[in-house]
Amino acid sequence: MSGEDPDFAKRDLWEHIDSEGTAEWKLCMQIMSIAEAASGKLAFNPFDLTKVWPHSEYPLVEVGKFVLNRNPENYHGDVEQTAFNPGSYVDGIEPSPDLLLNWRSFFYRDAQYHRLASANIHQIPVNCPFLAKYYSPASRDGNIRIDSNGGLDTHYQPHSYKSSPGPNLAQDQSPQPLMPWHQPVISRSSPFLHEEKESDYDQVRKLVTQVMKPEGKENLYRNTGLTLKLCTQPTIIRNYLAQCYAIAPEYAEGIL
Repeated sequence: MSGEDPDFAKRDLWEHIDSEGTAEWKLCMQIMSIAEAASGKLAFNPFDLTKVWPHSEYPLVEVGKFVLNRNPENYHGDVEQTAFNPGSYVDGIEPSPDLLLNWRSFFYRDAQYHRLASANIHQIPVNCPFLAKYYSPASRDGNIRIDSNGGLDTHYQPHSYKSSPGPNLAQDQSPQPLMPWHQPVISRSSPFLHEEKESDYDQVRKLVTQVMKPEGKENLYRNTGLTLKLCTQPTIIRNYLAQCYAIAPEYAEGIL
């Protein structure tokens, strides 16, 4: 759908609000105690964003509603100039040990500086109306990257190609705290409790073999195969299919 009509969802939402007035979603949360998260006894890593918390063990708790009740009057000012940043926390809330969230909390503000071409994004009314009238000359500029910027090395780890030697974080499981106030939940080892273990495939295997219906499986196999055909590196194709086979042989066979 996005390939044929990339604005379909946006237009559908606009027309719905324009004709019916509101669009509403339930806002729910799941709760896990620090003791449970730190026990190391869970069948999955609760801070791995590729996993889900089973609703049977951690039921959804409804805490409110998310309501859109009007369309923007100034699309540029109300939408395109918004600068969301997961690092902007309300006092009393801290990030989880999800490493992707940690990195995004750190980098998103810089991304917004670049996108909006300004270090003073807080002065844009849609982002912070009560601060928009204040001048903040200290929030500007940044260091320029003047080294080799990584050269031609592959920009992700681990991988199957030669590159300059560097730390393999997936194998470094020494207990080095990332954020000491969250001990013992956050440590260098906590994100990798299920790394290279059969349990790492449990949830996705259940999704493919038990949850997905035949039509959904066929769509998954076809779409994955079409995308994989664009890859020109046999090593990447082989490694990807090996992971699919580890999930379920039928997954890899369906793609082929």
